Amino acid sequence: MRCRIEKMAQGGRGLARIDGKVVFVAGALPGELVDIVFTKQRKDFGEANTIQVVESHPERIAPSCPAYGRCGGCDLQYASVAGQREGKRQVVDDLFRRMAKTELPPDWILQGGAPWAYRGRARLVRARQGWGFRAANSHDVIPLSTCPVLAKAMQGIFANPNLPRLSYESELQVIVDGEGQLGFWHESMREPDLLPQTWVIEGKKLQADARVFFQSNVEMMTQLIRVVQKDMESLTGSRNLAVDLFSGVGVFAAFLQDVFAKVVAVEWNEGCLRHARVNLGPRCEFMSRSAEDYLAEQIPQGIDYLVVDPPRAGLSPEVRAALLQARPRRMAYVSCDPVTLARDVGEFVRNGWTLELVEGFDFYPQTHHLEMLAILS
Repeated sequence: MRCRIEKMAQGGRGLARIDGKVVFVAGALPGELVDIVFTKQRKDFGEANTIQVVESHPERIAPSCPAYGRCGGCDLQYASVAGQREGKRQVVDDLFRRMAKTELPPDWILQGGAPWAYRGRARLVRARQGWGFRAANSHDVIPLSTCPVLAKAMQGIFANPNLPRLSYESELQVIVDGEGQLGFWHESMREPDLLPQTWVIEGKKLQADARVFFQSNVEMMTQLIRVVQKDMESLTGSRNLAVDLFSGVGVFAAFLQDVFAKVVAVEWNEGCLRHARVNLGPRCEFMSRSAEDYLAEQIPQGIDYLVVDPPRAGLSPEVRAALLQARPRRMAYVSCDPVTLARDVGEFVRNGWTLELVEGFDFYPQTHHLEMLAILS
């Protein structure tokens, strides 16, 4: 079937309408005329793959990675970086318009960095033919010899003789720190095998290991931190209390403690907290519990600055309700999913908050993923 793509939808697919039904088309860009084959038919929508581009977008290019189309990692390589970012901006504008009932300013910033060799973290899978990544929407493993989005220090990771000997289908977390040192994690490893690794971000020395979460694009993380840092330093009036909800190893708290008299870091993962206690100074108080449990015990009052960096699901209804009662003076909301960000921002705006800033950060070029920052007061 032939159709015209209207726009990019969340997830990087093109959106078309055929006989009044929305169809999400993989491998298509806005404005293109494409031939498609359906992969799924539902009552309200369909899903399809592009089999031929009849009229192409000016930013369409030939994917440069030989594993493209087999490996499940990079789903937007058929668009130039400029084309990818144009589509991502359109997706965010549409989400905020529909879900937050908010029109973003046309000049909101989407920051970008290196389009290749940026990723310092990966999850390898062991296959009979060697290490690789999983195929898209599949448990199949695509053996690889290299990956162009991995950081230079990780380019030879698939043939690295120091990788642990694991059974087939085993998954191995690999991370490289600021000094180019590799770290590994698999559930069979013993605790003493997990050596701390270090990064220096804006003058702060931070440690983590391969088992806990640490952002995989440090260049873009630095850019995001600079925006939050500038905002927190511009806060007038009281600077008594800051809270870092979902604080992880304490990346944002490390900068909050330079500005505020007291910082509370809330994190349930003990592995993250172990590193946070090294990364943070005496101004920081640690709460070893979930965001829901922390806010359920007692709604904190008098928060001057709040940072939230939740998982992809966004803020739970319980957390949103508690924050509406707590009314921190200012909140920096860091999100890895524009859908849940727009949903949550919409609820805050409907309850009297003001959206001061929205900024995007292209942490993962060649993919549809986008990191976002929203600042509300």
